[in-house]
Amino acid sequence: MSGSSRGMLLLAAGIGCVLLMAFCVWALNAITRQDKVAARIAVAVGRQPGKVRHILPVGAITQLAPSRKTLAQATTSFFGVDLRRSDEYPMRWWLVILVMLPLARAMAGLAALLADDLLVLATPAVWVMLSRSFFGWAEERRRHILFRQFPDALAMIVRAVRVGIPITGAIAAAARESPQPTAREFQAMTDRLAIGMQLQEALNETAMRNGVTEYRFFATALSLQARTGGSPTEALENLADVIRRRVALQERGRALASQARASAIVLVGLPIVIALLLTVINFDYISLLFTDPMGRSILATAIVLLSIGMYTMRVMIRKSLS
Repeated sequence: MSGSSRGMLLLAAGIGCVLLMAFCVWALNAITRQDKVAARIAVAVGRQPGKVRHILPVGAITQLAPSRKTLAQATTSFFGVDLRRSDEYPMRWWLVILVMLPLARAMAGLAALLADDLLVLATPAVWVMLSRSFFGWAEERRRHILFRQFPDALAMIVRAVRVGIPITGAIAAAARESPQPTAREFQAMTDRLAIGMQLQEALNETAMRNGVTEYRFFATALSLQARTGGSPTEALENLADVIRRRVALQERGRALASQARASAIVLVGLPIVIALLLTVINFDYISLLFTDPMGRSILATAIVLLSIGMYTMRVMIRKSLS
């Protein structure tokens, strides 16, 4: 490929990145306008703005601004963002997307330096991949915390029901006493019950929303108990005991896999540490990996093999813990 054609492709890649960034900024502004609408609705119903998404149906805000919400959801979901849980991420979701762009550009630039300049065109794909990886990790971390905290929340509900508190009051007490993010899930149940939603519907909606299987067991147990009659304490106590055993078994598996995780970290980090030390000690010796065509090919091959090894070890460890 000629130098002029290569330059035109790189220019087109730069323009594409700028246009994509401008589109994301526009989408963020649309979401901000949607949040302002939600805040006004929250003031009208006497709730805090952060809770309006839990007490209003999804279509309520969509009817006020259908095109903006649909476009905003489509744009953010492309990056792996779930706007229904935007306040549960470790940091602002829009800040994550903005930070991932220069990181993706740096990774694509490094790949272009090692292999071919046309790899700069992969910047948008790397950007999306990094963003989705971060939000996927955040979602997995949230589900794991909910799973570990759920037995204690069930124990609170069982104790409250045994002393004569109705199940709705027990759920409200669990929302007040539980740590985050479990308190947020039970508060969402309480808000739905406060606006007249049936208990079964509130439980099912929460279980479908958070994606934790044990919450579905909780909803099914209370639903069956409500149909058959009697106190739900025995069913909830058995469910809490089963979940607590599963948590203990998972933690034992993590402890047994700690040696494998440590080995994986050492095997992955050792080449990087040695490369940094060689760069400081004798830069001319390692500069051949960047200046010589054969050296760039060797370095690119090493990075690919290292990435495959990281992914393989991660999959093996996760499979052993599942």
